[in-house]
Amino acid sequence: MAHGQPTSAVRALQLELKKINDEPVEGFQVRLANDDNIFEWQVAIFGPPGTLYEGGYFKVTFAYFRGFSCTRLLCSLQAEVRCC
Repeated sequence: MAHGQPTSAVRALQLELKKINDEPVEGFQVRLANDDNIFEWQVAIFGPPGTLYEGGYFKVTFAYFRGFSCTRLLCSLQAEVRCC
């Protein structure tokens, strides 16, 4: 992370990550791709039971831009997804 005072984007992302880790959602795991970069998150999504995706593992990367609250989010899925 940048040295000095954190920007509002850094503070907001830190709060969101803390909330996600304090109140996890079943079927999802979230962590930083690199502990030194709050702007890139790795998300694991596990296929829910009783669906076509049961047993599936889907890896997603979220890349936030430095002014993320005013800019887009870049999201990429690193898994092949098949539908019926």
